[in-house]
Amino acid sequence: MGKIRQIQDTPKYSTAFFIKEALMSAFKPEPIEVLPSKVAYQRRPPQSLTKYLIIAAIMLGLGASLLFGELWLSYLGVTLNCFTIPIVLLVWFLQNDKYDPEPLSLIAYLFGWGAIAGLLSYYLNPLLYPYLGYGAGAFIEEPLKLFGLYLFAKGKLFGTEINSHLDGIIYGASVGAGFASLENMLYLLSGNVTSVPIALLTRMTTVFCHIAWTAIAARTLGLALVLRGKMQITDLIPGLLIVIPLHFFWNTFIDIMRGWFILPITLLIIFREVNMAVEDEERWGFRLVGPSEKRVRRRKTSSQTRRGT
Repeated sequence: MGKIRQIQDTPKYSTAFFIKEALMSAFKPEPIEVLPSKVAYQRRPPQSLTKYLIIAAIMLGLGASLLFGELWLSYLGVTLNCFTIPIVLLVWFLQNDKYDPEPLSLIAYLFGWGAIAGLLSYYLNPLLYPYLGYGAGAFIEEPLKLFGLYLFAKGKLFGTEINSHLDGIIYGASVGAGFASLENMLYLLSGNVTSVPIALLTRMTTVFCHIAWTAIAARTLGLALVLRGKMQITDLIPGLLIVIPLHFFWNTFIDIMRGWFILPITLLIIFREVNMAVEDEERWGFRLVGPSEKRVRRRKTSSQTRRGT
């Protein structure tokens, strides 16, 4: 296990601190060499999460119905195809969460919020079109996606579920996947698509970027929560300072510049941050004493079995 620097005084975890840390992690990631607060080792209170699956389904259905009426049900096969690539990409993020797997109910819940953020963006983006053109989406969509996750993390139940910056990345990716799925529907159900598979493949890089950008921005939310022990509204700023420019230039650059500039930068940042976050969880002892509810249940079962024998 890597050496963790012990500190006597709590660092001043200001907005400026997290802006600097976010910029460094994007281009030159380094281990988090201080111990997290006790929040990192908290466990979610035992209760059923089924209602969050129901709420997720309601949010997805609401977003699709308000945008497309009954059209999305009439072309249900096309609608389901819109979710394929976002979910496949989301699974990659989930499989990196080795020591503290997030409940699928909460993943689905934030996926649903991503769809609602897509719905709101559809109506709000035109407000900035006269000033920013297609770049307007960056200034509407990224804050919307991240703000929903911020409210989620501020909740008493959910605050105990975010135990590291990797969790922030995972939940951010969930929001981005929900957003990208609804956006896929906007393109595929518009009536201008001649081949659904080709259209989906064409949109693959955009889908990945939406997921990655929200994951990158949400990383700082998770980090702020576990280092400071609480989250502040200003913790939205560091991640947005990174992803809004990426999104803006993605929307305004010509295609060749997207593929040769924005996409490689996004890939480099997200892969580095995910790998470093996994290593940080190992440094913090998650491999042995992580807050996974599944691990706790296995320990209780093992203990009960030994007492029974």
